[in-house]
Amino acid sequence: MIKKLLLSLLLLFTVTGLFACDSTTSTTTATPVVIPSDSHQATVDETIYINADATGEIESLVVVSRIKNALPGYYTEYGDFLSAQNLSGSESILVGSDRLEIPIAEACDDFYYRTQLSPEYEVPFLLTFNYEKNGLPIDPIVQTGEAGNYDIEITVTSNPNADLGFVNQFMCYLQLSLDADKTSFPTVSGGSVVLAGGTYTIAFMTLPGASAVYTLSVETTSFSISSIQASFTRFDPSILGDQLADFGENMSTLITGLTAIRDGQITMKAGLTEMHTAIAVLSAGSSELSDGLDAILTGISQMADAATTLASNLAVLSQATDQLATSGSTLTAGYANLMIAVNDVVSTFSSLHADDVALLTKLMTLSQTAAAIETALGTYVGGVSSCAENLALLSAGMNQLATSLTTIKTTLIDINSGASDVSIGLAALTSALAGLPDSIEVMINAQTLIIDNLTDSLSEMQFLFNQPEALISYTSPDNPSPNSIQFVYTIPAF
Repeated sequence: MIKKLLLSLLLLFTVTGLFACDSTTSTTTATPVVIPSDSHQATVDETIYINADATGEIESLVVVSRIKNALPGYYTEYGDFLSAQNLSGSESILVGSDRLEIPIAEACDDFYYRTQLSPEYEVPFLLTFNYEKNGLPIDPIVQTGEAGNYDIEITVTSNPNADLGFVNQFMCYLQLSLDADKTSFPTVSGGSVVLAGGTYTIAFMTLPGASAVYTLSVETTSFSISSIQASFTRFDPSILGDQLADFGENMSTLITGLTAIRDGQITMKAGLTEMHTAIAVLSAGSSELSDGLDAILTGISQMADAATTLASNLAVLSQATDQLATSGSTLTAGYANLMIAVNDVVSTFSSLHADDVALLTKLMTLSQTAAAIETALGTYVGGVSSCAENLALLSAGMNQLATSLTTIKTTLIDINSGASDVSIGLAALTSALAGLPDSIEVMINAQTLIIDNLTDSLSEMQFLFNQPEALISYTSPDNPSPNSIQFVYTIPAF
């Protein structure tokens, strides 16, 4: 659509009028003309006439040059010239191996001369014409005046051997004229047709640096071509108008912005992929944490239950030991009374039977045995009391442990519940992130396709994106930059 718009606008551009060259010179002056010896470098405007045959094969290159505000003296123009003709005076132009020496006798606003160039010069575009009649190739010259259905295929090719300053800055405007008498309205591909004054004028536009194939079909009772002419003219963005003058810069900015967005999406995809990997690892760890907490909770529950049972048993044991200690104390008190009685018996019988050694021995043994029993009984009662006290402390500690384990169990239940929620949340987040990189990839591919298609579609208008280059002389880059250059491509009528 953009290309069609440009073509429609550019087709309004008309070929610059050719210089009117009067080659008639006077030879009646008898007085020799004296040329000042001043030397000048020629800054010329160049119109290059490309003469071709019916197939588009170039036969000669002729240049009509103009020196603006010429001063008397000799002007030098560099290039590969076959011949030269003075169009504004009678003085002969000297043709050297790589230059012209142009004598100008007196100052003038415009000085014209004509030269023929070497065939080694390359033109910005190459044009090829193929002709068919009823679907079969023909020689168009032989067919002149014949009736039938004729097809013309025109190939306009950007010349890769031409200087880039001409290829990238010059457009081709091709016109083909047909006598409308006895000829059907032409069918044209890639161009436009205008009927005026009994002539069909078919126009084609090829943009700088581009190539194209155009077709033309007509049915006629007398085949002929009134004229084929093309102009290769430097492209000037101003012909697009104010609204489109900045088109190239704006499109370049758009492509740059789209590329930056696409590159940002690539970075986003990489970040999302890393995030997904990290969260997946975290999710796996949270699942293991939840499983571990389940195992710990089971163990803690068993420990808490065992501790509670043990604390209960210790409380019963401590209570029984207390009772045993109390019984021991009662027994000790009773045994103490018995020891008093034993001591009284030993004391009484020892006094009455002081001479009975055997009896005294027995009484002594009884006294010692009773004393030993009293000591052992005291030790036993003390041990039972101490055991009762320790069992009470152990029971209290076990109760505290059981209470702590129960608290830990309750806390672990809460933690495990939270860990399960975290695990579920991380699993859901992992699942949600899993598809995002692929979605971003789809966006990246679509964005890349847009950029590539936009770049490809604008490739034929690359000249809009290039900075304008200074014109260079067609005849030689050693010449000063000219003010204007245009090419006129002509095929004679047949």
